[in-house]
Amino acid sequence: MNWRFLIVICLMLVFNYGRSQLLTEVDELFSKNLSIVYKDPEQTLRAANFLRKNATNWEERVKSYYLLSEYSKLKGNYLQRTEAVFRAKELLNPDDESYLHCLILVSIADLCNDMGMIEMASKYLKQAETALSGLPESQSISIARFRSNYEKAQTFILADELPQALSFLHKNIRLYQHLDQVVPSYYVKNLTETAHIFLLQKKVDSAEHYFQQAFDLIESSQLRDSALEAEVMSGLGKVLYTKSNFKAAADTLMRASEFSVIEPGRKMIIYKQLTEVLGITDSIDKAREYNQKSSLLSSAITDSERNARNTLISYIEADQQLQINSDINNYYRIGGVILLLLLLAAVVYYFYNRKLNK
Repeated sequence: MNWRFLIVICLMLVFNYGRSQLLTEVDELFSKNLSIVYKDPEQTLRAANFLRKNATNWEERVKSYYLLSEYSKLKGNYLQRTEAVFRAKELLNPDDESYLHCLILVSIADLCNDMGMIEMASKYLKQAETALSGLPESQSISIARFRSNYEKAQTFILADELPQALSFLHKNIRLYQHLDQVVPSYYVKNLTETAHIFLLQKKVDSAEHYFQQAFDLIESSQLRDSALEAEVMSGLGKVLYTKSNFKAAADTLMRASEFSVIEPGRKMIIYKQLTEVLGITDSIDKAREYNQKSSLLSSAITDSERNARNTLISYIEADQQLQINSDINNYYRIGGVILLLLLLAAVVYYFYNRKLNK
C-alpha cells in the first residue's frame, strides 16, 4: 500500500514538473517573439500558429492571437490585425484577470490611435489601467505597465501634448530599465519615441543622445537589420538633416530604406525624408522617384486603413454592447441580493413582532 502511494506521488510530481516546464517554454516563446517580430516577422507568424494549434488553455490561445496581431501590424495588414486582437479579447477569461488583459486592451488602444480614434483609445487605456489595479507586482505586470505608459504617450503625441507624452516615456525609463533585456523591442521603441519628441521640440542634441541609446540596445540585443533599426536610422537621418549635414543624412536614410523589414508607415516617412534631402543635394530625379514611392505607399496604407475601419467600429460596438449587457446582469444580481436581504429582514421583523405580542 505504501509503495503504491509513493508511486502515485512520484507520478504527480513528474506531471506537475512537466507541465510547469511547458508553461515556462510557452512564456519564453511569447516574450521572445515580442522582439523577434521586428527582425523576422515570419518566425513570429510560425510561433503564433504553433501556439494556436497546440494550445491547452485560454492563455495560450490569447497569446497566439496577440502575436498574430503584432505580425499583422508590422506587415501593415489592418484588417487581419483588427480581427486577431479582438479574437484575443474574446478568448480572455473575465474571471481570471492577468497582464494579458492589459496587453490586449492596450493593443486595441494602439489600433484606435493608428486609425485616429484618440478618444476611443483613451477609453481602452483606462480599462487596461483597471485590469492592472490590484494585481501583485511581477515581471509580467511590469511589462504590461510599460506598454500601457508607452501607448498613453502616443495618445498625448497625437493630441499635440508633448510634455505629457514625455512624462510617461521618462517614467518607463526611470522605473523599468531592467526590462531592456527582457523585451528589448519595447525599450528601444520607448527610447526612439523620446528622441522623436525632442526633435519636435528642436532639442537636437537630446534627440541624438536617445537615438544613439536605442541603437546601442539594438546592437547588444542582436536586433540589427530590423524594423527597429530602420526607425532609429530614420531619426538619425532627421538629426543629420537638421544639422545641415545633407550628404550623411541622405546616406543614412538610403540605408534605412533598404531594410527588408520595415513597418509601412515608417517606410513612407523615410521615402518622404529622402525626397526632401535629395531635392537639396541636387539629385532631382532620385527625389522624384522617392516622392512617387511615398505617394504610392501612402495610398496603399490609406486603402488598408479604410478597409479595416468599418470592421474595427463593428468590433468596438459589439464589445461595448457586451459590456452593457454585463453591467445590466450585475445590476440584476445586486438588485436580487438587495431584494433577498429585504425579504429576510421582513421575515425576521415579522417573527420578532410576533414574539413580542406573545
